[in-house]
Amino acid sequence: MTHPLFGVGFRSQHFEDVLRTRRTVDWFEILSDNYIGVGGPRRAMLDRLRADYPLVLHGVSLSIAGVDPLSDEYLDGLRALADWLEPVWVSDHLCWTALGGHQSHDLLPVAYTYDVLDYVAARVLHVQERLGRRLLLENPSAYVAFRNADMTEAEFLTALCHRTGCGILLDVNNLYVNAANLGVDPTAYLAHVPVGTVGYMHLAGHTVLPDVRIDTHDADVSDPVWDLFAAAVRRFPDAGVIIERDDNVPPFEQLVREVERARVEHAAAGTPATSPLKKTALMLREPQHERGSACARGVSVHPEALEGGAETPFQRAARRDATPPPHGPAAVVVVVTASSRWTATQRDFWMRLVEPAAAVGGAGDDGLGRWLDNGRPVSAARGMRVYRDAYGATLRRALAVNFPTLARALRGDDFDRLVAAYVRRHPPEGHDVRRLGAALPDFLQSYTFAADYDVEPAAFADLAALEQAHLEVSDALDEDAAVTPASLATVAPAHWDAVRFDFVPALRIVHAAHDVLPAIEAVGRGEPPPRPMCAPNTYLVFRSEGTLYTERLSQADATVLEALLAGHTFGAACARVENGSEPAHVAGAAARTLVSAVARGLVAQVRLPDVAISPET
Repeated sequence: MTHPLFGVGFRSQHFEDVLRTRRTVDWFEILSDNYIGVGGPRRAMLDRLRADYPLVLHGVSLSIAGVDPLSDEYLDGLRALADWLEPVWVSDHLCWTALGGHQSHDLLPVAYTYDVLDYVAARVLHVQERLGRRLLLENPSAYVAFRNADMTEAEFLTALCHRTGCGILLDVNNLYVNAANLGVDPTAYLAHVPVGTVGYMHLAGHTVLPDVRIDTHDADVSDPVWDLFAAAVRRFPDAGVIIERDDNVPPFEQLVREVERARVEHAAAGTPATSPLKKTALMLREPQHERGSACARGVSVHPEALEGGAETPFQRAARRDATPPPHGPAAVVVVVTASSRWTATQRDFWMRLVEPAAAVGGAGDDGLGRWLDNGRPVSAARGMRVYRDAYGATLRRALAVNFPTLARALRGDDFDRLVAAYVRRHPPEGHDVRRLGAALPDFLQSYTFAADYDVEPAAFADLAALEQAHLEVSDALDEDAAVTPASLATVAPAHWDAVRFDFVPALRIVHAAHDVLPAIEAVGRGEPPPRPMCAPNTYLVFRSEGTLYTERLSQADATVLEALLAGHTFGAACARVENGSEPAHVAGAAARTLVSAVARGLVAQVRLPDVAISPET
């Protein structure tokens, strides 16, 4: 038996507490979607964290059961993040999250059928090959179940493990929630899952409503979930534990107390005799690319190798289906296209998710009622309402985080209506919530609020533009080095007209008709935002040595910098400044603007017609 690790999901607000109270937990789980393609202070936090603790990566946007193609951009970003952090595990959810390129930012349910199993297994193989690592899939919380299921969730996950060598992230809270909502038997579920497939476990709290339990991660772990955890420990004694908390996040020391309780509960549950599957489990933990690309060969792990018990008819079918044909890898057929039935199901489900007027009826409904099982403890209509409410609430919360001053300046109901109108016009695309409000400034130019805020509508657009710039600059990728002022001295005077400059990613220029910076600064101090004054301003937003800065630019400085950012030569940038001054005076002022940018570390490279001057020059 190995010694399991106990930890929590990392939240940036706890970083200083983690540094002060070292080794109060064994490991941290990182939300991979929040750190793909991120630089600046947040990447620096991970760099510090990975030096001291084992980490696991946990994602929500893989959409392994979705009918949209897997995102190469997402997989490349996840691979780069995993190669850098070297996590113990990489995990996501058995769900789908997107359709037609639009994201739900929620975990949507899967039909546990043979054709969906074939489809998901092929995608898992592809993901593991792209990542060069074994993937763990979490059992998700669910609020509806499909009628046309050929198997249980536990059977589906087990078959995926047999076919692909992937593993399971067992969420004990989700299992309990699904037992209450859908009538899942948690004891049978645990008994069916082979021991060696579970990499680690989640524990979390949930919300209890009169007619449904919702997986909100906003409370302490409940006593019934602790009881179920004890049963899971007896079944999977080597699996580590992560405490999840995503809303109403408490102080770090409170989470540490839950981690300590998990240690106590784990010890109290006791451990059975060492399972004969210990060696197999260790073999499964080896990275796929170090095992001769078993994914590509279609090699499966047979049930008897995992459990040593009698096979069920379903397990025999899964093993038969997963066995490579006798002629080797070239003969393996990989299913890469979803069935028309699963595609139609997702489209119908999606329409009811994003359209508030849509509803699910009973068995006679000509939409999802044909596919949803209405005989579960939670009715199909109620379950669909949970998904619809979560879709709206998730997007509202994300936009409120991205635009804190805008959310503070508006009445709550006005902000809710704004979010609803905006996401109907601009449905979320991609996993990156930083881009969720990228079109909001333009949208606000013509949006009418219910309340009178005694400012021009354009003031809110200016506010959103500056907050979006802050968000993008704060997380922009880092440059390894920047040009120094001394480097500029190497440019001969005769070359200045033709010289060009490459700038660092952490820089934006924002034009505004109102002075909205005081409002943002006030909210940052915890004060009410003042009314923006109608006064044209141009802001330079940049990051220097991990700190975010916002400065006002003169019109001439802004013109020069924007021309240089667009790739124009220094001579062309000077020509764009029309103030009646002598060319030499304009060039001198432009040079001072450029030197100021270089001194702030904002210029990455100087480019002459035939040679680039690197930061080291």
